[in-house]
Amino acid sequence: MENSIVTVEQQTGSNRVKALLKWIDKILESFERIVIAFGLLMLTIVVVGTVISRYFFNYSPDWSDELPRFIVIWVTFIGMSYCVRKGEHVVIDMLFNKLQGKIKKYFSVIILLLCFLTFIYLTYIGYFMTVKIFETKQMSVTLGIPMGYVYLAVPVGCLLTAKNFLHIIIKNITSKGVFMSLNGRVD
Repeated sequence: MENSIVTVEQQTGSNRVKALLKWIDKILESFERIVIAFGLLMLTIVVVGTVISRYFFNYSPDWSDELPRFIVIWVTFIGMSYCVRKGEHVVIDMLFNKLQGKIKKYFSVIILLLCFLTFIYLTYIGYFMTVKIFETKQMSVTLGIPMGYVYLAVPVGCLLTAKNFLHIIIKNITSKGVFMSLNGRVD
């Protein structure tokens, strides 16, 4: 009787952890979507506004080159994470598609693990690069903002990407199918 109570309590705790992780994942996905959507909207407004300003008024704001570049950097690094989540990243899968069963699953976990470790390393490097930029107080030329905020896209995007790779690895280990995204099965 006591064993069954412990099991129910463990399952309840396990379900709470799963629910919490699912909730955190939804927040992170919303963050990714908002940054990408807002960034692309701002990029469109700035570039179209600059083109109109140049064409009709023969005037181009000083920041019209710098701001779009910074927006593209953030959209790229956050978009990288979102693409991993959705399985929309570039994949060379000739060999992978020929594999079947457990070999395919092992192969996918190894690939995902290598990707995860790569992005953990890039997060580490990006973090120290960003800290160094903040310490040196580098400022952007025309906008006058600290360049650390631009460089911050690297560790943030790489950490989110690593988290998504880890999530897919866990999904592969705990499920029967082969997954290369958080959306669905490959096999």
